[in-house]
Amino acid sequence: MSIPKVFISHTTHDRRDHTLARYLAEGLAERDAEVWIAPDSIPIGAEWETKIVSAIMDECSHIFVILSAASVISEWVLKEIGLAQERKDRDDAFGILPLRVGEVGDFFGSLFISKYQDVPYHDSYAAQLEEISRVLGLPDIDRAQDMDSELLERVHSFRNERIMKIKAKETPAPLIKDYCVVLHLLPINSFTGNIKYDLDQMISDDVTVFGRLAPLYDEVTNKRHNFDGFITESWNGRGPEVFGYVQLYNNGCIEVVDSGILERGASNKIPFVAGDIIEKKILHALPRYIQVQTGLKDQFPLLIAVTFVNVKNFNVWIENPIHHKLENRLGRNYQLKDLSKIDRDVLKIPEIIVNDTPNNFDLILRPIFDSIWRAGGLPRSPFYDQDGNINPNPNPNPNQTYY
Repeated sequence: MSIPKVFISHTTHDRRDHTLARYLAEGLAERDAEVWIAPDSIPIGAEWETKIVSAIMDECSHIFVILSAASVISEWVLKEIGLAQERKDRDDAFGILPLRVGEVGDFFGSLFISKYQDVPYHDSYAAQLEEISRVLGLPDIDRAQDMDSELLERVHSFRNERIMKIKAKETPAPLIKDYCVVLHLLPINSFTGNIKYDLDQMISDDVTVFGRLAPLYDEVTNKRHNFDGFITESWNGRGPEVFGYVQLYNNGCIEVVDSGILERGASNKIPFVAGDIIEKKILHALPRYIQVQTGLKDQFPLLIAVTFVNVKNFNVWIENPIHHKLENRLGRNYQLKDLSKIDRDVLKIPEIIVNDTPNNFDLILRPIFDSIWRAGGLPRSPFYDQDGNINPNPNPNPNQTYY
């Protein structure tokens, strides 16, 4: 079977459409499809219209059109639909793949487009990518695609061993509480042999590393070398225990453990994991941790994993329910007392693997966040809208934003 080359027609003037198009373009390229998308596929200095006409009329095997209220009034999208009709008239093998996002009325070219079966719409970006990949006949790819199974087993064994030790309180710094959230950033290549980086040299070259290695929930109050590499801690101010720590291993792995981030919810009459705070803190921290790792070499592919320890019978909720009304996010009014509890001591969220520094951390992390909320009985994270974007209006004040 020949490799499909897909022209993605969308409007860049609608954030939802543009984000979806970019996500699908990146995902299809990872599955070895050729993708043509403006403006990325237009060389600097080239004439836009000439390149678009050539791509649709001669180069691509399919056109994938994102149809929305915004796109059907876009001059360029309508031109591209017209070009697709011309191409189809002379080349019946040319594939027409419409995706309707919401209600779309009549538009120029709607009679032509309506002759072709729509690609089923999904409110999950990941599910939408799987759908279009299936339509194009691309091979299924799981999160661990093309990874050597033995190498991945070493990575999984490391994660499992560390979680067991953390649960047994065998940590490089004593935690103030038994419960905690654990974030692992594990470069696959770190498990290919006896890899050891010169962390002293990295730290001496860039003193800002300390700030980028701050724990999830608090600032760095102590930093030191240890047998495994280098560690930063956030001290609780009362004894030897810490709220959290970040361990940078000699082989480039990072382990982030934090109990302070769960303390307020755990002390509630109905204990809960504050899902809004977890999302916010991980989204803020992950780019700086990855920035530290990219100062080393061969840090990609990178496995990212989140685990909760000693959280059985916790709910998943929000720290300030007055300002985050879930009925506006998930279609009904959820109450903390109505939700199911986490049913296990150790909640291991399925990991994701990234092959390069992500452009959109919110999109990359959404599967992890959705899994956290599902563990507490909700269908998905309430802080993404149905199109997979961070909810732009989470508070009663429409001028405020969540992150």
